[in-house]
Amino acid sequence: MLRDSALYCVQCLAAPVSEDDAAALSDEALVALVAEFIRLHAEAKQLNDRLDAVKEQLKRHAASQPRVANAVMLRTGEHAVKCGYSVRVSYHAEKLAAVEAMLGTDQFAALFTRKITFSPVKEPLDAFLTSEATDTAAARAAILAAAERTEIATLTPATTKGKTGKSVKQPVPTAARP
Repeated sequence: MLRDSALYCVQCLAAPVSEDDAAALSDEALVALVAEFIRLHAEAKQLNDRLDAVKEQLKRHAASQPRVANAVMLRTGEHAVKCGYSVRVSYHAEKLAAVEAMLGTDQFAALFTRKITFSPVKEPLDAFLTSEATDTAAARAAILAAAERTEIATLTPATTKGKTGKSVKQPVPTAARP
């Protein structure tokens, strides 16, 4: 695909053109932030794991208590936890198609709304968008016009390779939080 007279793959074309909010850090600041990120990530994982275990125990206890307005309040002195209950219902589209045939389109439309979504099939779509066939040029342009591109940056700890080329798990820094 062309952008500013340069040829880009579809993935690079989706990347933002401007990096106005990007800022390079000094080596010292980068070392400190990476170490803090790794430490906080490990702490957050431990906390989230423990939080999930505590939630499950509280849910099991709440299930043994009477509900009021689809909720159970667990109180202990000055602390309280509310365990709310809700029900989500989903319907199989194939089975509802038979119901639509029984009721007719108008009555069925009064009971259900129809949602249509499209998910790209990456390799065939990329190949189609990078093709130069003249008979599909209008369709390629329409697809590109219909696309909303968002770049999402994610951070995850990565293992580093030692001198032997094997992955080495770095110890989590134990420095106190700032």
